[in-house]
Amino acid sequence: MLKFDRLLDVSSLCRHEKTTAALAYLALICLVFAQVVFFSKSLMPLLFYPHGVLAGGGSAESRVPENTYNVDLATAAYYETPIDRFVGLTYRRGELPLWTPYLAAGKPVVAEYSPRALFPYQILQDVAPAITWDFFILGRLWISAFFTFLFLRRIGASAVSAFLGGVFFMLGGSSMWFVSLQMLSNPSMTIPVVLYAAELAVSRRTLAASVPLAAGVALVLLAGQPESALYVLALAALFLVVRASRTADRRHLPGLLVRPTIAAFAGVLLSAPQVLPFLELVPLSFNQHGAGTFKNGMALVRFPEAIGVLVPSYFTFPTFAREMPVNGYWDELGGYTGVTMMVLAIGGFLAAGRLLVHQALFLGVGLGILGKSFGYPLTYWIGFLPLFEQVWSQRWAGPVWVFSIACAAALGLDAILDRRPATVGAHDAIVAWMTARRGTIVAWTAGLFVVSTLGAVAVNAVGIGDGPTTVTCLWASPGACHTRMWWHAAILGIAVPALFAWGVSRGTSAEIAAPWWKLRLFVGGLALSGLFQLAATWISDSRAALASPAAEFRVLGQLGGGVVAILLGAAVLWLCVRALRGHRVIPGIVGLAIFELWFWVPRGTDIGTSWILGVLFAIGMSSALALVTRRRDIAGLLMGLAAVSIVAVEVNAARGLPARRDPFVEDGYVRYLRAHAGSYRVFGMQGALYPNLAAAFGINDVRYLNSLSVGSYVEYVSNYLRPPGTATWTPLWFPGVQEFRYLGAPIGEHPALWLARCPAAYGRLGVKYVVTPVGLPLREAFAVYGTPETGPLRLVYRREVAIWENSAVAPRVFVSSLVRVVDSRTAALAAFGPITRNRCLDRPDQDAISVEEQINVPGGAALDTRPPRSKADIVEETANEVKIDAVLDRPGVVVLADVYYPGWQAIADDRAVGIVRVNGLFRGVVLPPGTHHVVFRYRPRSFTLGLQLAVLAGSALAAASALEARARPRR
Repeated sequence: MLKFDRLLDVSSLCRHEKTTAALAYLALICLVFAQVVFFSKSLMPLLFYPHGVLAGGGSAESRVPENTYNVDLATAAYYETPIDRFVGLTYRRGELPLWTPYLAAGKPVVAEYSPRALFPYQILQDVAPAITWDFFILGRLWISAFFTFLFLRRIGASAVSAFLGGVFFMLGGSSMWFVSLQMLSNPSMTIPVVLYAAELAVSRRTLAASVPLAAGVALVLLAGQPESALYVLALAALFLVVRASRTADRRHLPGLLVRPTIAAFAGVLLSAPQVLPFLELVPLSFNQHGAGTFKNGMALVRFPEAIGVLVPSYFTFPTFAREMPVNGYWDELGGYTGVTMMVLAIGGFLAAGRLLVHQALFLGVGLGILGKSFGYPLTYWIGFLPLFEQVWSQRWAGPVWVFSIACAAALGLDAILDRRPATVGAHDAIVAWMTARRGTIVAWTAGLFVVSTLGAVAVNAVGIGDGPTTVTCLWASPGACHTRMWWHAAILGIAVPALFAWGVSRGTSAEIAAPWWKLRLFVGGLALSGLFQLAATWISDSRAALASPAAEFRVLGQLGGGVVAILLGAAVLWLCVRALRGHRVIPGIVGLAIFELWFWVPRGTDIGTSWILGVLFAIGMSSALALVTRRRDIAGLLMGLAAVSIVAVEVNAARGLPARRDPFVEDGYVRYLRAHAGSYRVFGMQGALYPNLAAAFGINDVRYLNSLSVGSYVEYVSNYLRPPGTATWTPLWFPGVQEFRYLGAPIGEHPALWLARCPAAYGRLGVKYVVTPVGLPLREAFAVYGTPETGPLRLVYRREVAIWENSAVAPRVFVSSLVRVVDSRTAALAAFGPITRNRCLDRPDQDAISVEEQINVPGGAALDTRPPRSKADIVEETANEVKIDAVLDRPGVVVLADVYYPGWQAIADDRAVGIVRVNGLFRGVVLPPGTHHVVFRYRPRSFTLGLQLAVLAGSALAAASALEARARPRR
């Protein structure tokens, strides 16, 4: 009979263990994501949402997920995916995607960082057909797992532990919650890559061996998320120091770190084409992460939410808006581990294996970052460090802490396996000690339980629905809230675990006490204290779930998920104890870990299917446990049948992943706009051509969803396109939709009222077409401001959407000879008219402009009484270049109504000319009378300098490595 348990016993890997591990990870991905690999379902976020290119977006398909699919989709769907399409098309045309004219009246792309436009893997995906992007998404998971395996094997972990570490990271919470968010999944997959390179640099001690570290650092910085990169590089630096200190006399430690430090600096220079433009943009941008943003408690999360780390299904309930699946709590946790991973990480630390120092490092980093999120005093200070004070670590540090716990769990499993006695049934020293002192341990644990649960109730930290949220608490009384949370963490997170460690450790023999015995017991006490507090959370929320309007999903996710977590914890502890008694448990641990993480994967199925899947997973996990008994073959067969049944049920569920298709198929209205808009711009409302989709089709749009927005344009939008003082999620985004608070309360005014208030403000930007859903009441909106009918708008298209032509549009390029010099950009911006809430200039003087520097336009030009006959037209436009033909009958300024930004150059009649900022926002060039050909070209010095530094660093590394290789034989 086939030995199914051997399929999961990766400790017996063949000599080609890397190939075996690589194929095993590939097979596991094909199993967990069989819907995507074999049945043409999709993870592409744009197919999940109601807004898209086609009418109804994802809902145009016959199957969509339930509104419980707790994955970060919105950013990936509306910000990333259209930009990826634009970047890919730009590369295909042989251009660099440095700038896009299609969003926000023009904006930088590479400098914004998050588009990931220079990350090699991302470039491969972007230039590939969109229909293949699912496989690039899954490819990131494979890279994450395989390099985690290589790294753990390199530092001395066994094959089984290294393999399981890769599984933990690949199917862990940061990978699953952010599977489609590539600005996070890119840096996530670079974590094991850069750590593997760091290990090579320290162990081989040559400059050539340090070259991969330079490449790894560069990849981290190019991956697309500077906040994640900060934590990734901090972990790599910490590992380098700890690893080096373990391999040499401490007196030689500085010398041992010289080559890796040089390589890391070279890696920074290799990423300079990305980093330098970003540093140029930051001071010129509007962003939400300024210096000190997350100090003074503004980055705290209520501790009850930590239950989602162990029970990821806890937040699987419908959210108030399909566009904002906040039920995932991924923005406040950044990932999850489940039970098996956390038990092995902490239990293995208590067991103290041969790689205890490495495990302590990873466990400390993982728990430390988590603790920072909840205001834990021993790690909260991290948020006061330079740069770290600007990072929303709850989300962006998620991959780092999940990876760290995954490594700690893998090394913890090694520690447990290393302590196995030679004889089955014998007692390991720690098990024998626990048996002998079980009365003392139980007494101190009971006391810890009482204090922790009462403490949770005392600070109103019971259920996730009880008491004020962290944000509400901090908003209402930041000082009191911060103090209360700090004392909660100090007492239950420091004092009580320390007392527990002291009480349990008294009278311990030297054999047990070494090494770090009290520290290990402190970590155990800390884990128990947190677990007991979360038990109160679970009981409170389970009672509330039974009375909830969404009781079906809440009972399954909260009550049922908690039961599963308790049973899993008991099962893992049982397996660990069996291992410490000499029994063979590897197949059971591997199978249980895989089935648990597979169980937690978000899938968005309907409630009936979810219950069926729960039963099938219970069979699979029970079968995995049975692999350690004598019925291994039957258990393996049941486990295989459960896996096949799970896939079949997922594929045939009424709700779930949508069918794969090209998300960029042009609908009729897109073709109309491409044919008629030309160089003019559009404005969409209520999800019609949702931003940033215009960039995917080469249509100019004034809206944007950015991570960094050019500050001058945000100021214009806030003052003219939105009524001043209008409440909003954030000025960082301008989506053109009615905004809502949590639970559905509207924020501010309907965007139709913005347009009706000041159509000329949109016209100044060259907005010729307004796209709305059919039936949107524009007439009523204009009536609010006393404008008959629909003002300057005329209906020109009515099918899947309505398209209105704006007669108040101004040309995107024009000539002005009436120039006023002002002393500031704010004064120049005022040229657009007075800033009031209820009125604006209907027809501003298009010929009068304001500049902030004295320009060479003769005064007589402004006094010329002849009717101006100057004109200008855009004759060609690409991503980084605009060509204009202009005829001037007098000296004047050719104005392009695109955002002024450093790095733009102007060439008029083959001569370089200076660019002036016009009206505080636009770009202009001063020209004499005559016929001219003007080229605006984006060539930022920051990018050019970065490219030169990258070439210099790469050349220097190659030359130094070659010289070192030549010199080595002579020695």
